[in-house]
Amino acid sequence: MLILGVGLCLQWSCSTGAETSFEKSDRFLQSIENFEDQREISRHGLGHAYFRIDTILQNYDAEQARPLTLAFEEVWTGVLERIGQLKASFDQVNRRSSAYFSMLDEITSGIQDEQLKQRESQLNQQMKKEWEVTLQQAAEKLQAIDELLAGGNDLFKVMLVQSLRASISKEIVALKGITKEAEQLLADLQKLSHEGMKLMA
Repeated sequence: MLILGVGLCLQWSCSTGAETSFEKSDRFLQSIENFEDQREISRHGLGHAYFRIDTILQNYDAEQARPLTLAFEEVWTGVLERIGQLKASFDQVNRRSSAYFSMLDEITSGIQDEQLKQRESQLNQQMKKEWEVTLQQAAEKLQAIDELLAGGNDLFKVMLVQSLRASISKEIVALKGITKEAEQLLADLQKLSHEGMKLMA
């Protein structure tokens, strides 16, 4: 009887893949936890980045354009990396959720009792619909973040071109000064040449 019981247990384990199923489920749960961790890290990190960016913008002027633009780039690069990690974590949740619900359907399809199978299938579908709503809400939040990032990228580019123009503007002023000095020198040389010619006559 004991041997028969062990045999049935082994057969059930092999046919359903309980250990593999739990491993897949645990990986799915882990990916959700990782996403939540990344979201929390991003929330705190973006708060700090916002403070630094606000400070940079409050002190922004033509004289400080270059160092402030470089400071902004450093902060903004960190923001983009943090959001990139968050989105990668979300993609992992999305992939593993698909695998998880496919696994539920596959296991449920193996139930022999039709009433039990129908009931479990309905419960699977109900949970899947609830999950898809939650997933869609998270995707919409990430889409909104993408739009904010686009605005931040534009701001950085505006700061960069302003900084570059400010640098060139200084050179233009300096070049104009050199040109003015050269014109004066040329006039002096012409006068000297003219006076010299008069002496030679």
